[in-house]
Amino acid sequence: MFGLLSFRNACRREIHRRAVAVPIGALVLLTSLLSPQAHAQTGAPAMSCPAPSSAIATTTPTPRPTAWIEQQAAVQHDLAAHSYQVITLGDSIMQGWSETRLASATGMTVLNAGFGQDGTEHTLWRLRNFDWHAQAPRYVLLLIGTNDIGYPTCDIYWGIRTVVQTAHTVFPQARIVVTSILPRGTNLMGADDKIRAVNAALKEAAPSAGFALFDAHDAFECGHKTPCPLFIPDFNLHLTKDGYDLLTSQLKNFLAGAEQRPTQGNN
Repeated sequence: MFGLLSFRNACRREIHRRAVAVPIGALVLLTSLLSPQAHAQTGAPAMSCPAPSSAIATTTPTPRPTAWIEQQAAVQHDLAAHSYQVITLGDSIMQGWSETRLASATGMTVLNAGFGQDGTEHTLWRLRNFDWHAQAPRYVLLLIGTNDIGYPTCDIYWGIRTVVQTAHTVFPQARIVVTSILPRGTNLMGADDKIRAVNAALKEAAPSAGFALFDAHDAFECGHKTPCPLFIPDFNLHLTKDGYDLLTSQLKNFLAGAEQRPTQGNN
């Protein structure tokens, strides 16, 4: 629907808009929480993130009324006209994951409701304001979080957790699958400690919080060398055809295993 040039330009605006300074307090928190061994994704220590006592940006539903107007209208038209077995939500990485690939991975009908430049706060707004009443998907697949990387680590975590909680309210019968935040930046090391800490906290929370973590992070590390054929080389954030092929294959294998596991938590 959209030209490659306009999509890439939007992605550039996304990077510059979100590349804000990390608060000193967040750096101190990470220093205290992460050991040198935390760079092994599966061995990253659990992070203590008490639920926020007041509103934070990543959990406050926020509209983007002037962005992706045509795509928003198309998604809402499709929601009214069809029912889907899988609904996907997230940012530009999700937006670029074609429904053909997603259908191949899931073996089901798919509506991709990912929007470029979205953070968790924008996905929350869509969950609360789009008309989902005709939908009863079997799976809801989330890929969100990288656009909130300028926020404190625990704020990113609670943003994703709040999206999960809201998705359960909107789709009470669905299994919620959260994709880990993927590597990014030069040598795929951008905000590496923060990404690993969020992913580790999500992994720990998943069994009791009603979602499954699809952890694809390590498959995209590329030996911490860029350029990497899995990522578009301008920002090493968005995926190439090879990157989406790998992500699709990984999701297919993950879901095959998930079908054999009992549901947990709110699922």
